[in-house]
Amino acid sequence: MNAPSNSLNAFGTLVISGGSSGIGNEFIRLFLKHSPTTRVFNLSRSIPRFSDGIYNGVHIPVDFTDRGALDRACTDLVNRLEEVSGPVLLVNNSGFGSFGVFSGADVERDGCMIDVNVRAPMVLTGRLWDILKERGGMVVNIASTAAYQPTPMFATYGASKAFLAHWSLALWRENLGSGLHVLTVCPGPTSTSFFRNAGFSERPNVGRGMGPERVAGMIVEAICRKKVLLVCGFRNRTIAAFAGLLPKVWVTRLTYWLVKQFNLERLKQSQ
Repeated sequence: MNAPSNSLNAFGTLVISGGSSGIGNEFIRLFLKHSPTTRVFNLSRSIPRFSDGIYNGVHIPVDFTDRGALDRACTDLVNRLEEVSGPVLLVNNSGFGSFGVFSGADVERDGCMIDVNVRAPMVLTGRLWDILKERGGMVVNIASTAAYQPTPMFATYGASKAFLAHWSLALWRENLGSGLHVLTVCPGPTSTSFFRNAGFSERPNVGRGMGPERVAGMIVEAICRKKVLLVCGFRNRTIAAFAGLLPKVWVTRLTYWLVKQFNLERLKQSQ
């Protein structure tokens, strides 16, 4: 494999959603370490901050649950990209989840989740599609190992990530040989703000998760290798493969049983 700097320097532009924290933040840091001259555009509600001053990109503020705001941000981004040449790397990273049995009270929050996890990456990719096709480059969609099975107690989150993973893989095959590559990434539990945003008072003890810096490193390597699918870590690959072998009803029962074994309800914040 070529050195990461050789592969990443091929991109004139990095466009990333949700680069202000977690995996997205670590990805920007690592990317700029290898390719400091690449122009970075981040779309999120808050500005990415780095203590070492490595980041000097363009922040486009947007709330992905606001469709009008997303449309305006995409228009702004497309206009800015006209001033930058070279292939584009688009990383659809923004996403969030929630925990609990689905009820009517969850409809608004789950609708926002679908806006962020499903609609935003689809719209952002679509609005940049002509540029991506003309200049070449890559789309990286951050899905989840939750995409491999129904996820009781995380029902809407798992379903949204299943959509993203299947959509992403379909785009890869549609564009095979076109000069535009699509990479699907499925991390497992990661030490980010995901669990706090999902309503937990502390991170559940669901086994050894990865740090966001390690996940970001694996994504960079997968980009350099032009992989099609990255499931982060041997344990997660094993679980994903096992889930794919079982009938859906069986794996749904098993997933629900495992969630109950972790007794996650005790960590749920009071609403």
